[in-house]
Amino acid sequence: MSRDIEKILDYSKKALDFIVKKELNDEEVSWVNNEILTGFRDSFSPGFFERHKEVASRPGSREGIHPNGDYASLVKNNFINCLGGYGTYNIGHRHPRVVEALKNEMERQVLNGHELFDPLSAMLSRLVSMITPGELQISLFTNIGREPVEGALKLARISTGRTGIVAAVRNPGGRNGCAARTVPVTGCFIPGQAEEPVYREVPFGDADTLEQIIAASSSGGCETAAVILEPILSSGGVIVPPDDYLEQVRDICNRYKALLIIDETETGIGQTGKLFAIEHYEVAPDILCIGRAFGGGVVPIGAFVSTLKVWQTVNTNPFVHMYAYDANPLACAAAIAGIRVILDEGLVEQAAEKGNYFLPRIQFIAGRSRIITEARGKGLLIGIEFVDSQTSYRAAQKLFEKEILVSLSESNPATVCIEPPLNISIAEIDRIIEALEEISRELDI
Repeated sequence: MSRDIEKILDYSKKALDFIVKKELNDEEVSWVNNEILTGFRDSFSPGFFERHKEVASRPGSREGIHPNGDYASLVKNNFINCLGGYGTYNIGHRHPRVVEALKNEMERQVLNGHELFDPLSAMLSRLVSMITPGELQISLFTNIGREPVEGALKLARISTGRTGIVAAVRNPGGRNGCAARTVPVTGCFIPGQAEEPVYREVPFGDADTLEQIIAASSSGGCETAAVILEPILSSGGVIVPPDDYLEQVRDICNRYKALLIIDETETGIGQTGKLFAIEHYEVAPDILCIGRAFGGGVVPIGAFVSTLKVWQTVNTNPFVHMYAYDANPLACAAAIAGIRVILDEGLVEQAAEKGNYFLPRIQFIAGRSRIITEARGKGLLIGIEFVDSQTSYRAAQKLFEKEILVSLSESNPATVCIEPPLNISIAEIDRIIEALEEISRELDI
């Protein structure tokens, strides 16, 4: 295939010029809108475009972009972002302390290999061991938020020598945790395990069924390596488990010698009013997965963290889970700065206080509405469940019209998810509550 080099250079210059611009004139706005529509439709993912073209938001480092909306108004930052990058923007967009750390690190080193010891990797791992619950100590950093789940599952299989994995229905770890299926393709085999893992799903919040599945698997010769759960089922519609559920799960794992993996890629770093949502239940996992907000809302980075006892099983092969750019200095700088911001600015406490203000008011609206069946959550991770997905979709559209960005739950689309930055103001919360009251009246026919 021949390439038109001049055309490619011209288009890349236009894109770079757009990055530099602080404001756009009408002609430039029209061009950007056209590029959004044609790019997503023709070059990115046609299915994604069709699914999102009516009501969607994509918060970026500067602005949100709506495929069918008014780009110019979004650039003016009129919108309240309750989408939050699905738990990414806990400290807001472009926090100056994170941006400063990135600028400083870019003057030193941006990427590195694994041949030399990088100081920021060491410093970040020390910080992670300080902030994580229980006896978690050893970290391995990844490029994105789903890679920690793959690494955790691989670590669990190596540590236990078992193949069984149990996940909750609608838990993203169960859906995306394909590490052990893919490692033979990458040439990184799990010692002593040629067979593929056996995945089983159980209802979230049902400890009795979980134990039945593990016991039956054990009797059938397939011992469970790990149970992987979110402490609050985020993409399943912000499902909060019974108070004693995770304690029961911990006990079941102990009795069957299975590891407990807690996936905090979305619920962690303060969103629920605790630094990690598992702390609401006073349960310590064997492995913890972190992502999304971990990079300070600026650079993607994830981590999986385990106890020393679990990690010792891979010491003979420390390269069992590694990528070219994981633990790169830029991402580590962002994560270090983000952790400091979260703690220094009291954002965890803010999430708890604002959640205690926010959720009861939504529940009051739900109690008087025929279209809202329930409002639930912890801290600033809130789910509003409507009577059906069509109604939730219309509510999301109307919220967008009122300049409030939300998302529908990935695997429970009747639920609108609200997870704003933790520094959202009470005035902005009041504006959201007022909008929900108006929308409830409009749709409650």
